[in-house]
Amino acid sequence: MKNIIVSLIAISILGLSSCTEDKISQPDLTVPEIVEVLAPAVAFIAETTVFQAVIDDPQGAGDISSAVMTLHNPASVTHILDMRDDGLDGDIIADDGQFVVALTAEEWQFIGMATFFVTATDADGNSTQSDTVTVEVLPGSRGSTPQISALTFADSIRIDSSYSVQLLAAVQDEDGLANIDSVIAGFYKTTSAAPFLRIALVDDGNSDDGIADNGIYGAVISSSENGFVRTSYIIRVIATDKKGNKSKAASKSFITTQLDEIAPEILSISVPDTISRTTGEPITLSARVADRNGLGDIRQVIFNTFRPDGTPSSGNPFALRDDGIKDNSGFGDATAGDGEYTAVITIGATNATGNYRFEFQAEDKSGLKSEKINHILTVIE
Repeated sequence: MKNIIVSLIAISILGLSSCTEDKISQPDLTVPEIVEVLAPAVAFIAETTVFQAVIDDPQGAGDISSAVMTLHNPASVTHILDMRDDGLDGDIIADDGQFVVALTAEEWQFIGMATFFVTATDADGNSTQSDTVTVEVLPGSRGSTPQISALTFADSIRIDSSYSVQLLAAVQDEDGLANIDSVIAGFYKTTSAAPFLRIALVDDGNSDDGIADNGIYGAVISSSENGFVRTSYIIRVIATDKKGNKSKAASKSFITTQLDEIAPEILSISVPDTISRTTGEPITLSARVADRNGLGDIRQVIFNTFRPDGTPSSGNPFALRDDGIKDNSGFGDATAGDGEYTAVITIGATNATGNYRFEFQAEDKSGLKSEKINHILTVIE
């Protein structure tokens, strides 16, 4: 009787399991999917503009029978245009599911706002439609892109004094300087991805090189009135023409200083005197650093190593860190911002035996450097 009951329970469990699987099973999807439509926000009536639709089909790209663009041009005239995936006329690779269509003045006909959407259909007649995309059609052609050929600014400025610093950018455009719409400078702290200050440069003969409309754009910056603090900065300047073409960013770095700048000092270092190369265990090196302008004025703490034969190591210089980050084995810096900079190294069997010289030095944000501190580490077998 027990065996019969157990068998019935087993059958019941199997039955429940089978029913559960049937409930969660889903039919295979067959409808093609328009993954992405690639279109510029602006098109020019005198140029050919290529639009692209990336289409995925569960049965493969070969199952897509057609991709069609429905275009309502600026005059609200509708065009039905076949897109192609044959590797020709703007399509790069045939049969890869990426369809293109090239539009010219014949389709646009007028300037203004146009809209379109893409419809994809597979071999069984299943179809899907993209969202509607809006494109602004402008007269003429896009033209050339502006270029910034030179950027001039001071390497350092004093923030405890009030004086003017000039920023100059030499801008060129094959379509003529009258085509330049704006030249904008963004000031970035090296620790930030967003500018804290944006300034328009002008070519009016007042804030630039004294000559108007010669392609030299400028602005006068106050050393003490723009929120500069003691740190390193990067200036990025971009020129934009009247058709929205943007130049590549021209960059210039600079630092801020104060009158009472004093070089940092390495108070102490911690390095073993002797180590065996057969142990292969990580070694933590450290240097305690001070700066009368504050620890925030420290730009870097480094060390260089020199082999027993006097030649420098190929990886010089090596950086020490004060970020409070340790690895999974517990090696690294103990406390962030406490002025004790650390580095972890490993001496292994490939290192020659003998006396290695370690040379430590700190540098502040004004470029002043501490005295070098040397230590001899002897590597034994």
